[in-house]
Amino acid sequence: MEAGADQFQEETTHLDKGSVDIMVTHGPPAGKLYGKPGKLPSCVSELVTFVQPKLFLCP
Repeated sequence: MEAGADQFQEETTHLDKGSVDIMVTHGPPAGKLYGKPGKLPSCVSELVTFVQPKLFLCP
């Protein structure tokens, strides 16, 4: 499931800690909420942890 992880990291490298107010993903990243490994690339979980959005939605 790590396909596209390099591109994702490239496109999000400009984000700083605290720079994201609202983050929305298609599902919970691994290790967050009910997220299970393999559903979303681990780089999504790493980004959520790093930027610490004020509101995180995963409908």
